[in-house]
Amino acid sequence: SDKLDASLAAQPSWSDIPVVVLLSPGATLSSSRALLARFAQNGNLTLLERPVRSIALVSTLQAALRARHRQYEVRDHLISRAAAQAALERSEARYRSLTMASASIVWITDPGGEFTTEVPSWEAYTGQSRSDYEGWGWVQAVHPEDREAVITGWRRALERKEPYYAEYRLRRSDGQFRRVTARGIPVLSSDAAVVEWVGTCTDVEDERRAAEHLRQAQRLEA
Repeated sequence: SDKLDASLAAQPSWSDIPVVVLLSPGATLSSSRALLARFAQNGNLTLLERPVRSIALVSTLQAALRARHRQYEVRDHLISRAAAQAALERSEARYRSLTMASASIVWITDPGGEFTTEVPSWEAYTGQSRSDYEGWGWVQAVHPEDREAVITGWRRALERKEPYYAEYRLRRSDGQFRRVTARGIPVLSSDAAVVEWVGTCTDVEDERRAAEHLRQAQRLEA
């Protein structure tokens, strides 16, 4: 019927409803072929010729029910996966919003720790162009004396998939090296693979100088 055709055509991608048809004793080969052709696009059709033995009918129906049950399992898996992906996207959005509001430099790298996209806050602070900092080019803005330790620590975090923390001197756009604290967090997929790294660099030079001046004043007072 047209209603059955419409229902089968409207199935979601995970669904393939099994349909079992008992043919009348007088069914011809041409009529059976025509029925198969009609449901070829949207229907999972099984034809049984009468008379049919009860054991054959029961086993056919059991197979159809098992197939349908597996389809429902696929549906549930797709729903769970979509929910997990949505939760991950919400978490990433919250984290990025937080870092944008709280840090002077916000950066994102690929799973291998390389800059592959535009990082406006890094450009504004260091004066490096995108072609300068892409890949591992960003390390050229790190003070030469700190560079090896920064690379070693960053590679260790990448290998272990663990949060990254470091303090080093970073060249500002005016050429002055300023102390910054760098933090990075791996963003993981549902199967624990690293999707990207999101991190911040915060200028703490004034804070460190103030602390040093305070310590010097306390020593003089003592």
